Amino acid sequence: MIDVMLTNEKLRGRAKRILAEASGRDLSTAEHAMRQSGHNLRVALVMLRLGVNAAEAREKLTNAKGNLRRALGE
Repeated sequence: MIDVMLTNEKLRGRAKRILAEASGRDLSTAEHAMRQSGHNLRVALVMLRLGVNAAEAREKLTNAKGNLRRALGE
């Protein structure tokens, strides 16, 4: 699995907006998930879409061999 860590503030803002749109959540919730995931967009999306914590989201991504759709059960 490829972990993308967002270190640039501009990229973090963009990722937060994308996450909010993709998850159907508000920006505040998306920002909280990003912090909890260590600023990992894929982990944060799994967290919000499936209602799991960061460790569970990472495990789901690992079990899905990094395939986001599979981790989300799509």
